[in-house]
Amino acid sequence: MVALVVVSRSLVYPHSIRQFAVAWVVATVAGPLLVVTMVQQTGGLAHRVLTHRVAIYVGKRSYALYLWHYLFLTWFNDLGDVGVAVAFAASCAAAELSWRFVESPALRMKQRFSAGRATHGSAPMQPLVQVNPAGYSGGHGPGLSLRPSPRAR
Repeated sequence: MVALVVVSRSLVYPHSIRQFAVAWVVATVAGPLLVVTMVQQTGGLAHRVLTHRVAIYVGKRSYALYLWHYLFLTWFNDLGDVGVAVAFAASCAAAELSWRFVESPALRMKQRFSAGRATHGSAPMQPLVQVNPAGYSGGHGPGLSLRPSPRAR
């Protein structure tokens, strides 16, 4: 924990570019390792916090938060602390809209078009062309049959 404070302080108030660079590398490597270590310990507080439904909710929207936060922080920069609060609220709202109307539908479409994998609550798509595992297709190329798959009929 002390190391985390030292690295954080070095990132915010670096005494030199070298100190900043070292702190950045340490934070980049240690941060994900710390999270993975905490989540793998299933009985601990960190695991319960990081697997809580609020953390999962925020995690699913984290990419959209990443995309939107800079835009809103830039727009509301002149308002000071109020601008930060407004930017936070606007980023959360935009992230929710992005999740509902862009990311979530795209993920559902991805599941629908991924062949051979079961999707949530629906049957997987059937292949239009069947690959013959023996490698013989009756003259249509190695392992390729132009007849519909028996599962697709």
